[in-house]
Amino acid sequence: MYSQSAREALQEKLAYELWLLDFLLDPAQAGSDDHFRPGITYRNGQHGAMVSLRGHVTIGGKLAQKVIDAMCPLTFVTCYKVLDMVFEWVLEENSAAANIGRVPWKFAEKIPLLRGLHAGCLPTLMQTDPPLREYLLALYEELLDYRNEIVHRRCFTAADGLLSIGPTEKGRPELKLDRKELTVLARVALTSVRYLVGDAYYGLHEVRLVTHRLDQIRKCHGLALFGGPEPVLEDARLIVPGDGTRFSADLAWLREQVTVRHPGKAVLFNLEVVGTVDGKAQYAWRFPYDRVPGDAVCEFRPESHSEYAVCVSDIAPL
Repeated sequence: MYSQSAREALQEKLAYELWLLDFLLDPAQAGSDDHFRPGITYRNGQHGAMVSLRGHVTIGGKLAQKVIDAMCPLTFVTCYKVLDMVFEWVLEENSAAANIGRVPWKFAEKIPLLRGLHAGCLPTLMQTDPPLREYLLALYEELLDYRNEIVHRRCFTAADGLLSIGPTEKGRPELKLDRKELTVLARVALTSVRYLVGDAYYGLHEVRLVTHRLDQIRKCHGLALFGGPEPVLEDARLIVPGDGTRFSADLAWLREQVTVRHPGKAVLFNLEVVGTVDGKAQYAWRFPYDRVPGDAVCEFRPESHSEYAVCVSDIAPL
């Protein structure tokens, strides 16, 4: 179950919806590569840091905002379709494995089947992260009536950055989502698929990010808050002068500096170490946040940490 080909098939079925959510969330970045771009540069042991602003031009003006507001119902329905296709995929895999009978057509009939599945019948990520499974299923169940109000009854309004749906035909109260909340819902739907199909890494920062986002849309799922601090992931560069044969990086000092910049938040950082001689870059290494050496002071040599070494020509100018 949930073979590579099955995961690819799910991704292909959702190609348009994923592209649309990606575009609506950040038109300027849709389809772009996620290269390391140092957001903040530190010089080994020296106070002060150089921050690189990484903004982009966004569409502005009243007309553009009206277009964005008009897209709110479509964004909501697309989020629900993504959730539906994920859970339908789960049921299809279990039907093929003879764990259940046919996959029902109606949304309301899928939910009890999903809740009745043994944990071992679920995708690996849903087995290892039960809260993700439970909260996604709660979103799927709780938002069904509101999806139907938009699609079948057109009982909604979208103006001034606020999407209001209902009250529903079944007596559910009106649901109001502002731009930020709808954006969070879209990010939860979009990234969940990428995590499930293995198209995106799911580590400590991603777990924190998902739970923080779920806390922001509690009105959509109705479950308990996780209550953790806001997660932050920095792309940090550390410039380390040396003699060409070794470069001693003060990582304890760097961790302190990064943490001080984000008080009260759960901070992690990807790290680029640049070894310099007489101010010129000679060697460089890049570590994802969960591979940053844990040493207080880490000594880098030309031949060390070879799996993380990068060509100096590939780094941004100092």
